[in-house]
Amino acid sequence: MPNKTIYVSEGDLPLFQRAQELAGGNLSSAIARALRRYVDIEEGKREGFDEIIVRVGPKAGRKVRFSGL
Repeated sequence: MPNKTIYVSEGDLPLFQRAQELAGGNLSSAIARALRRYVDIEEGKREGFDEIIVRVGPKAGRKVRFSGL
């Protein structure tokens, strides 16, 4: 399996540590999932899609995010 080295600024270190915790200790998995999402969104933008965020539910509700035209 190939290794890749990434350099993380000290200010971003807490973000990477939290991602690793949320991924069950597997930071590589968290990074791959984030990159897949990023690529999907960016390719969608190039095809004319926008990221749409709407609030659902009473009062503040919760945010729902999707891509659409």
